[in-house]
Amino acid sequence: MNVMSSINDLQVKLSNREVLLSDGILLIMNLLRTKLPDKINIWLNRELTGLDVSELSSFTHLNFNYFKVRYIGGAQWCEQPVQGVFVEKANSCDGIFLSLGVQSLEAELLQFLHLEQYACPEASFPPALEHHFIMIEVIDRPGFYFRCHVRDLLRVYSGLRSV
Repeated sequence: MNVMSSINDLQVKLSNREVLLSDGILLIMNLLRTKLPDKINIWLNRELTGLDVSELSSFTHLNFNYFKVRYIGGAQWCEQPVQGVFVEKANSCDGIFLSLGVQSLEAELLQFLHLEQYACPEASFPPALEHHFIMIEVIDRPGFYFRCHVRDLLRVYSGLRSV
């Protein structure tokens, strides 16, 4: 099988949700590593493992939609004290750019969902999860977390699949 037919096959599998997005990224990296510019390979790696917010300016090849997809509005900031209890901060933020890597995002979501079943968060979101939140550690603020709804993480994940 040549590279183009492998890519086409992968596109179909991703569209049909037969493979996780992280697996798709790994397969693309394997197929095209020597054919892509370094900045694309670096971005794919960061997308998989987690984005360093300070590096975002170097990814000028990304369209604006990408940044909108990774934005979560209305997150509540929390701090984790020594006892392990999350304490909400009075000054919550308007939103946050989710720098979490696709692998970590999938791991968080797979605790609650079978990802292949949810093409978009509005379609058949399980009512039992309507009030579930996930605490995500903020990479550039050690000891700080933000609390976001499972639905918001699923929206980000679905958006990344379509960008």
